[in-house]
Amino acid sequence: MAFLRCSFLFLMLIGLGLAQAEECPPFWNRFGSHCYRFFGHNKTWQEAENHCQMFFNRHAQGHLASIKSQVEFNLVLTMWKTSLPPPILGLYLGGIKTDSFFSWSDDPNNGIAGFVAWLPNEPNNSGGMEDCMATTVDGWNDVPCTETFPHVCKIRIE
Repeated sequence: MAFLRCSFLFLMLIGLGLAQAEECPPFWNRFGSHCYRFFGHNKTWQEAENHCQMFFNRHAQGHLASIKSQVEFNLVLTMWKTSLPPPILGLYLGGIKTDSFFSWSDDPNNGIAGFVAWLPNEPNNSGGMEDCMATTVDGWNDVPCTETFPHVCKIRIE
């Protein structure tokens, strides 16, 4: 009887542990401790960020994707390129310029450091109105926030 009780308790603890493990929602892709989802409808940068913030879990709220490594950038590009036919003009990422420097919308107190993939001579603030970040298949570009592009959302799950 004691064996059955211990076995039952052991199985309950395993079940609780499995229930605590977070998975990505349907149609989202897991990479490390984050989930990503491509959205093909065009939005301004703020509309896209607001859309991403509608997704949340017990760990975090969603944001436009911040890119911290070449592997992560390749993941986002692959999601994009396999979802829309060419020509591929732009895709919003979570970079936004505040106080004259770019930061990620999911970490607004720190500038973009470490991995960067700016196109040559970017960011250049052409026309004085390029405060948002979009990417092409070749690299990042600063663009007017009123441009409309598809976007990728990212949410932390651990």
